[in-house]
Amino acid sequence: MQYGRIVYTPGPFLRGGVRYVNVGDTFQTLAADLVYDALDVPQSARINVERHALRSYDGADVLLPMNGWFGTGRGGEVFPLSPRIHPVWFGYHNIRRKDAAHIPSGCPIGCRDEETYALLCQKTDKAFVSGCLTVLFPTRANPPVNGKVFIVDVAEKTAAAIPERLCKDAVYLSHEVPFDTEADAAQEIRRIESLARDYILRYTNEASLVITSRLHCAMVCIACGVPVVLMRDSFDERYAFVDKFIPLYAAGEFERINWNPEPVDTTAIKHLTMQTAGALIRGDAADVQALHTYYMSRDRHKISTPFMVKAYDAVRNVSPGLADFIREKLLIRFTISASRGNKNV
Repeated sequence: MQYGRIVYTPGPFLRGGVRYVNVGDTFQTLAADLVYDALDVPQSARINVERHALRSYDGADVLLPMNGWFGTGRGGEVFPLSPRIHPVWFGYHNIRRKDAAHIPSGCPIGCRDEETYALLCQKTDKAFVSGCLTVLFPTRANPPVNGKVFIVDVAEKTAAAIPERLCKDAVYLSHEVPFDTEADAAQEIRRIESLARDYILRYTNEASLVITSRLHCAMVCIACGVPVVLMRDSFDERYAFVDKFIPLYAAGEFERINWNPEPVDTTAIKHLTMQTAGALIRGDAADVQALHTYYMSRDRHKISTPFMVKAYDAVRNVSPGLADFIREKLLIRFTISASRGNKNV
């Protein structure tokens, strides 16, 4: 049995030339490596499985942590998984009812957020809220002496609420990074992973504050001990666990933002996450209740998925190719992806 790492490439639609991937997805791949490192899984036993090939994979039998978003979309259908894939359900997000039929009922199902948990509770009594493996990135020893403000993928309209004193010398980054679909895919995957490590190092070593709309930018910075402001026009169900750590600031709430937040102490949750994920990967009995209780014991931000997001998801469920075309060709200027190319280093 091999140990799998989910890796990310542009979807099979709108291929040709340079496309874009979200480096935050790759943070999840690197987080799975942290668990494998703790379990002493050798590099030679780890293999890559493309996120878009979860149905068609035909390599060696592979144990695969299912940490991430697995709805229908850029990769088309995910389920049923290839029979060669032996999933470990931890950090799983998918609120598509059709897909819930493929989730087993006899093993623990670690849901990244409570929306996924609520759906899968209708399927099994073994579902629990696990959060995301990205909380495992190590906490920095000390903040930088002359730290910088990083503004990462904040839409122009939203960014207008950021005080000028924070924008003045800020570093602007985007998690949308180019992927050359005409180059060797394995080489491009390695390049993106190297770039993801560089991003994490920059946040860890240089940031006094990160202002972002990105879920995995926020989670990695929380894990690393970097103060974070998470702000966007609205929040959908994917964010329904992050408010355990920090406030979620949606439009209409920007006036209450604390622009001098403290770093979050994640020592206890790191230990609990590693303990639980490690047990599931080893096939040991895992006490999942403590992790579940940790995430469910919190003051919740009211999540209300916008109508346009629901409409886009509906199109994506029927025709992923059409949805990609609409996003890339028609809606791009209205999304945070419009910041592609923002990178002052």
